[in-house]
Amino acid sequence: MHPMLDFLNDLFKRYLVEVVLGITVGLWWAFRERLKDKAATIRRLKEDIERREIELGKMRRDLTAAKSRCDDLEQHVPQAALGLVEKELADNDDGPAHRAVVEWFEADGETVSKLLLRRAEWTAARAAGEMRAMGLAAASAYATAAVALHPEIRRHRSGLRISKASNGRRRMYFLIW
Repeated sequence: MHPMLDFLNDLFKRYLVEVVLGITVGLWWAFRERLKDKAATIRRLKEDIERREIELGKMRRDLTAAKSRCDDLEQHVPQAALGLVEKELADNDDGPAHRAVVEWFEADGETVSKLLLRRAEWTAARAAGEMRAMGLAAASAYATAAVALHPEIRRHRSGLRISKASNGRRRMYFLIW
């Protein structure tokens, strides 16, 4: 064989080995990088899942608290108490119906009583200046209802005053809180 052919043959073999080796190293490097990328992606996804599970737990606790608060508020709605009373009365259960009314007044009587007192004050202020007997009677009725709903309300106010109204021939006295 010719020495030039031997040289080219050796050169071709070396070149072939280098190409194969280069391709192998390149593939190995690409595969390794891809594995690193996948590992990083998996790690990020796991962290994201953990973060979302923590958020979901917080949201579930918030939802449970909101449901509890909603149930509590629904129990204090006058319509709920009235519905329970009407149901008990329809079943001829006077005792539970009475207890439902008393429990609602104990729970919400003070708030309703304060609202009635504000209404009594507002009505009395507008009726007293013109000495309107009906306005003073309404104010007195509001104040009386407020005290009837929540007798302890007397401790929170300065006291009762007696207001006198005159409409010509007769004088009336009204209880104003």
